[in-house]
Amino acid sequence: MPVNIYKQALVDELIDGKTIQRNTLNRMYLPFYVSKIGSTTVPAGASYVDVSDEDVDENYIVLVEPSWLTTWSISNKTASGFRINFGTAPASDSQVKWVKVRQA
Repeated sequence: MPVNIYKQALVDELIDGKTIQRNTLNRMYLPFYVSKIGSTTVPAGASYVDVSDEDVDENYIVLVEPSWLTTWSISNKTASGFRINFGTAPASDSQVKWVKVRQA
């Protein structure tokens, strides 16, 4: 599914002291699309989880939503999967949802 992401510039024009006119010339088009959506179970006490997901290469971005309060990072990205690292391990078995995004 194609997704268009726009970055709105912080420079807008203030007209007559109360009307804002958007600066559409300063928009940037970034063609990205969602490659895959998934979820996995993270065992209690685990500081990371490896996700197996075949792809053509490692040129993708992974967005993560853990079901507990923690920081996270992605490492070991390859064409066959990636690792999600957690700053705080879950106290009980938990779920983490992920979205893989690729540039068009």
